[in-house]
Amino acid sequence: MKNYLIFGTLIIVLFSGFIFNIEAGEAKFVDQPVVFKDKTFKSNEFYNEGTKHLLLGHYEKAISLFLNAVSEDNYDVNSWDNLGVCYRRTGQIDKAIQAYITSIEINPYNIVPYTNLGLIHINLKDYEHAQLFYNVVVELDKDNPEGYYGLGLVNQSMGLYDDAIKNYLIAAELYSKNNSPFLVDAYFALGFNYASKNPPNNALAVKYYQKAKNLGHKLSPETNAFIKQVLKR
Repeated sequence: MKNYLIFGTLIIVLFSGFIFNIEAGEAKFVDQPVVFKDKTFKSNEFYNEGTKHLLLGHYEKAISLFLNAVSEDNYDVNSWDNLGVCYRRTGQIDKAIQAYITSIEINPYNIVPYTNLGLIHINLKDYEHAQLFYNVVVELDKDNPEGYYGLGLVNQSMGLYDDAIKNYLIAAELYSKNNSPFLVDAYFALGFNYASKNPPNNALAVKYYQKAKNLGHKLSPETNAFIKQVLKR
C-alpha cells in the first residue's frame, strides 16, 4: 500500500497535466494509440483463455493465465486490467491496485483501470481517492457515463445526495444516448437519492423508481411499498 500512496501523488500530477493541456487548447486525451512492444500470439492466447475463465468465475485459473500473458508481453494492458478484476474478486485488494497501477503506467489514457480503482476505493471508504480516479475518467472522456456514475456513487456514499443526483442525471443522459443497459442503474440510483435527500423529493423518487422498474429492475418489497404509499397521497 505504501507504493500505492506514492503513486497517488503521481496521479495528481498526471491529472493536473490533463487540465493544463486542455486549457492550452491541445487535443482531448481520448482514443490515443498504445504501442505494445513485443506483442506475441502466445500472450493473446493466454489472454483469451484467461478471459473465458474470468467470465466463468474461475478466478485462480484466470489469474494464472493472465500472469502468463503479461510474462509474455508486459505491455498487455487488457491482461493487467483483468488481473485487477480477478484479484479484487478474490479479496486480494493490494494486488488488484498494483495491477491497475501497472496498466495506467503503460497506458494512462485507458479509463478502465481508473474506474475500477474508483470502485475499490469506494469499498475501502476512501472517498477522496475514489473521487480523484473518477474525475480523471471525466477528464479523459466527458462523454463516458462511467465517470459521472462513479462520482454519483461517491457522493451517495458520503451522504451528499444533491451532488449525487447531479452526477447521476448526467450519467443517465449519456447512458440513454448510448442505449446502454446501465441506464436502469442510473434511474434506480436517482430514485434512491431523491428519497434519501433532506427534505426528500418523493414525487421524483417514485418517477425514477418506476422508470427503473419499467426497464426491468426488480424493486424490493420495501421500495414497492414506498411507491404505493406516495401514490396514495
